[in-house]
Amino acid sequence: MFGAGRYGKLYLAQHFEGGTVYQAFLSALFYHRWNSPVDGVIEDIYSIDGTYFFDQSQIIPYDEGSPNNSQSFLTAVAARMVFVIRAKNKKIGKIAIIFIGMAEVSSCVATV
Repeated sequence: MFGAGRYGKLYLAQHFEGGTVYQAFLSALFYHRWNSPVDGVIEDIYSIDGTYFFDQSQIIPYDEGSPNNSQSFLTAVAARMVFVIRAKNKKIGKIAIIFIGMAEVSSCVATV
């Protein structure tokens, strides 16, 4: 039932084009648990494999060139979990949430 094939990535991209983006950052050094921002029905969940990087600032002096200094870089290479939710409120419509397992964490676990 779930997986990237249900809609296809091109459909998803076109559906959200011109939409609103909200970006939040939570430190990779702490555990986080997110809940759905809307009431609705989960239509799709899929993961996108990624890689991870050692957070060297914990061991040796911080390097300004480390991957942790660039969120946009990590959104392209770290593990990601995508949720597509059809909101109960028709004015909201469909939303997508992309969670990113940053740095040495590089993992996301979906529970419903």
